[in-house]
Amino acid sequence: MNQWTNILNRIWYYLEDGPQASAITQVFPAANRYRYDSSQVEALPPENISQPVLIVDQTGGQIDLDYSPTYIKATEEYQITVWSDSLELETINDLRHRVLQAINSGLPDLGLDNVLDIKLRTGRVTLSLDKIERDADGRLMQWRRELHKSRQRAVLLELIITFLIDRSDLE
Repeated sequence: MNQWTNILNRIWYYLEDGPQASAITQVFPAANRYRYDSSQVEALPPENISQPVLIVDQTGGQIDLDYSPTYIKATEEYQITVWSDSLELETINDLRHRVLQAINSGLPDLGLDNVLDIKLRTGRVTLSLDKIERDADGRLMQWRRELHKSRQRAVLLELIITFLIDRSDLE
């Protein structure tokens, strides 16, 4: 499996099955956690729009082909988007805290040998769902209209992960 997918799977491991995953699974129903893997190519609407939604997506990065004769160095941004079911800042901050708690249990390397560095940057807390959707790789959710009818807040968290790709894996 390629390194980008390995890292993506590890992020989901810590969010859904890791030592602090209960902080996530208690508040984000399984149907409201969007992986965009083969089972969710066509994302279905959340079962309950009044519950939080969690999306993990990739937004791109950089590749250093000249890092070494043995390795290529890559830096990729993985974006975690959280929609709350409330306008209260306390609610969105609690959800952000839960995501940080789950991801933190996998730091500094998400349990992977090839990860050199992980940085976490938090984005804006906003009422503008259109902007968040554009940032989440431009995907237009089928349930977009229902989100606009609801009263929600959203927040972005970005994991900037630097990792190595063994050149022999590319042959």
